[in-house]
Amino acid sequence: MSASSDFRSQIRSQIRPFPQVATYPTSWGGEMTFEQIAADLTPRAVKMLIYQYRVWPQDLPDCLQNGLMY
Repeated sequence: MSASSDFRSQIRSQIRPFPQVATYPTSWGGEMTFEQIAADLTPRAVKMLIYQYRVWPQDLPDCLQNGLMY
C-alpha cells in the first residue's frame, strides 16, 4: 500500500498549475499571449485584406475580429 501511496505522491508533486495568462507556441516569436499574437498579426492581415482580397477599410475591424476568433 505504501508503494501505491508513494507513486501517487510522486505524480501529485509533478502537477503544475496553469499560468494566469495563457501562452501559445508560435514559430516566429516563441511563447506568446493571444494579445501579442493579435498585435503582431494585425498589420499583416490588414495589408493582405486590403491588397489581396479588396476589403473596404470600414470592414476591416469586423474581418479581423472574425478571423482571430476561429
